[in-house]
Amino acid sequence: MGDSKTSCSDVWEATQLIANRSDVLRRIRTAGLDRVQQAVEGLVMDSIRVSTRPFEGGLVAVSKLGGNPDLPAGESWPERSGKPLAFIGQFRMRDMAPYDSEKVLPDDGMMWFFYDAEDQPWGDFADRGGWKTIYRNVSGSAVKPTEPPSNLPEACRFAPCLAQFSTEATLPGSESFRVQVLNLDDDEAEAYTELLGWLGGGDVGRHRLLGHPDTIQGEMEDQCERESRSPYYLYFKEDQKTARLAELAERSRAWRLLCQIDSDGNTGMEWGDTGRLYYWVRGDALRERNLDDVWLVLQCS
Repeated sequence: MGDSKTSCSDVWEATQLIANRSDVLRRIRTAGLDRVQQAVEGLVMDSIRVSTRPFEGGLVAVSKLGGNPDLPAGESWPERSGKPLAFIGQFRMRDMAPYDSEKVLPDDGMMWFFYDAEDQPWGDFADRGGWKTIYRNVSGSAVKPTEPPSNLPEACRFAPCLAQFSTEATLPGSESFRVQVLNLDDDEAEAYTELLGWLGGGDVGRHRLLGHPDTIQGEMEDQCERESRSPYYLYFKEDQKTARLAELAERSRAWRLLCQIDSDGNTGMEWGDTGRLYYWVRGDALRERNLDDVWLVLQCS
């Protein structure tokens, strides 16, 4: 996996530059968006920003990206068609709880993320099984270091990095349906784009849970709904088309970002051409702690 140009110290120190809600609201009020100011302010969502710092390993049940996972006894290593998935990261829920302003994540247990880092699926319906998220309500004493299967390619084994959390306010991308309904004129659209640029969405190493994603190729909610239920939205009678499209639009809005994993020189992860992985989950599934229906999208420039 290729290295990004961001240094280890740059990524770790970036936590000092993360915008909180008051920063973003203040910026909105001076952005030239007077007509839609209140509406844009209503789009602000807090996320849990994840910064990485390389370490030698050896710590068990810590929040980290890369390295080897610490899994509960009896937990099988996720695979697809006999091929093991790459371990992406694990998060100890109590580490993140102070930064979960919505209180939508479990405050106990651990969560693990896996992905087919060799084939790097994009998130089409045929890619199902190319990623896996696991949540278990277990304590740190109930997990143990787990070596990857011997047939996991070396290029799919990433350098361990400790995860540090902070709260970061986010805004949706310009292509989001949340922004499109505002009917921004040209000047407002330019101001909103500048606002997003100030938030730094084009930087590397932007890992997060919850909030709005830092999109590269546009919104993903409709892709998650369409591909996860394929071929439901592909084949229907002509008189069902209007209802089916309306259902797609409505159900797409129920999807929300669970986790964004960026290309990162610290871990050695690079997705496509300096792209990002986005793990999405339906809101009802998140509330029920059911992560089996997580859908993944890969975007890159």
